[in-house]
Amino acid sequence: MKEFLPLNEYYRLISSCVSAFMNHLRQQALGNILSLMYLGCNIILNQENPLYHYFKRNGFYVLSFKEAEKNPEIIFNPISENEKNHNISLIEKNWNDKLMLSKTQKFKMLYED
Repeated sequence: MKEFLPLNEYYRLISSCVSAFMNHLRQQALGNILSLMYLGCNIILNQENPLYHYFKRNGFYVLSFKEAEKNPEIIFNPISENEKNHNISLIEKNWNDKLMLSKTQKFKMLYED
């Protein structure tokens, strides 16, 4: 992609992806990763990325590059409906409006004075 896309076009484009490879070592692209995960995409992360460990520790279905290398056919197959729904429920549990507002208010209180 070379040009900015309206959000609905961007989501339409990424919804056609079966797998997303995120080979960065630092925490980045969380919004894209969550969006792709919500759409049922295989998420393949570098095992050194802190997000990989966060997702694994919290029960999300994600893969490492090493796992994808050992079993390359998984990158061509969508995750199961159960895995997709499991990821969606974890996303909704961890990134809902009420929780984000609460965290923002707590953060704000730290810096008031």
